[in-house]
Amino acid sequence: MLCRSQLGYKTGLEREIVRGYLVGFFDCALQKLGHPLGSDEEFAMLLLRGHSYLLGADLTDVRSYVFASLRLQDNPQFAQGQAAGGNDCNDLLTGASTRALTLMGYLIEG
Repeated sequence: MLCRSQLGYKTGLEREIVRGYLVGFFDCALQKLGHPLGSDEEFAMLLLRGHSYLLGADLTDVRSYVFASLRLQDNPQFAQGQAAGGNDCNDLLTGASTRALTLMGYLIEG
């Protein structure tokens, strides 16, 4: 939310590392909440709901965004972001941290 006023915010959302961060954060949150996933399709639909909630006003086509992100699984930048998102989420949910600023850094450094 803090990044929306930054120049290049929407362009930053297209970066592989940012896409990976979002997927990693959501994945960790689902795991920590104990939400059982029945299939890859269910995971994709939950990602779609989460992205719609957080970024629906910022993305022209949330569905295309999410599925394009999922196709980046073999991209090193995506993997780096995915790990960082999972770590930030875990740190927040376990109390190891009170704020996650990694995503903001990825968006601002563009």
